[in-house]
Amino acid sequence: MEELERNIRINALFDKYEPLLSKTQQKMIGLYYRDDLSLGEIAELENVSRNAVYDSVKKGIILLEEYEMKLHLLEKNKEVNELIDRILDMNISIEVTNLLNKVKERVNE
Repeated sequence: MEELERNIRINALFDKYEPLLSKTQQKMIGLYYRDDLSLGEIAELENVSRNAVYDSVKKGIILLEEYEMKLHLLEKNKEVNELIDRILDMNISIEVTNLLNKVKERVNE
């Protein structure tokens, strides 16, 4: 998987499953993937070793992938979005279009 695709996937997984991670994993993954800090920068900021940051991020990512394998929230979101897009491409009323767009927003929260 290309690096950019991997980062997008991890961010999407993190959006869905963040509350299931430990506070430390949430913080480290957030700083690394959302704030784009290096492992060294995070280590200095958090006053821990670079290896501790690496381990926390790595274990957190493994957990995110395991949660997706069990719950399939990203997969289901993608399917729902595709179905909604197909319906939106049809000649439907403005009211139905607006409702479907609201459903799509809720699904993607």
